[in-house]
Amino acid sequence: MQRGWLNVEIEDNGRGLASLTPTGKSIGLVSMAERAREFGGSLASRPGAAGGTCLILRLPMEEH
Repeated sequence: MQRGWLNVEIEDNGRGLASLTPTGKSIGLVSMAERAREFGGSLASRPGAAGGTCLILRLPMEEH
């Protein structure tokens, strides 16, 4: 765990992504990745353990 970062992983039950654009990316995922970058973070995906998809979100935490 890195201090100062929020790390979230969400994995589906093995179904994966149903609808992709011709570039191979989901429009929703593109929008979520853009939003994560706006906050100084990132969104990535990888194959899930059950054959589906795992999304990895990293966002910087504000220091107070």
